[in-house]
Amino acid sequence: LPLALQARGLNVQIYEAGYNQWEQELLDPNAGIVKFRPDIVLLMLASGLLYLREDCENTAKFAEKVARLIETASERLPSRYVVTLPEPLEEEVEQTSWAYLWRHRLEQDFRIRLEGRAVLLDLEPLITQVGAAAWYSPKYLVAKKLPTNPQITARHADYLAQTIAAVAQKTRVRLIVVDLDNTLWQG
Repeated sequence: LPLALQARGLNVQIYEAGYNQWEQELLDPNAGIVKFRPDIVLLMLASGLLYLREDCENTAKFAEKVARLIETASERLPSRYVVTLPEPLEEEVEQTSWAYLWRHRLEQDFRIRLEGRAVLLDLEPLITQVGAAAWYSPKYLVAKKLPTNPQITARHADYLAQTIAAVAQKTRVRLIVVDLDNTLWQG
């Protein structure tokens, strides 16, 4: 990810929380992320780990929990937040599968609860581009807890960097006022 961001002209320093420590990092006032003071916080919430959590069964409650975490963290970290929407699971063979229904409910609840609090990034278009066979790798998930095949890491990082770079851009507003019917300046 640092190389992909540098390729977009961003000079970055990255703080990476410990494995599956995102909640603790957002809640703990003495966490490393608070001391680091990032401009942008990226929460990559992998479906393969989320659906195993008991608190994710009720998708609305979980989305509300994430929204509260971001809100609480925002008091200490006036950062911009980017949250990846849960990516499709391999089990989503058809639209009536439990995985498809669960993920779409969670995605919809995230869109409702996180609106205005975070930029949401949908990984599904990237997965469609690279193909499910290239994206998923149960071998790496079990052995190394990697949610994706390491061979697509550069592509994944570039996809993330595209959104992060857009969020990082300072907004500059240009305004053009055109008086087409002489109502503003009366000729």
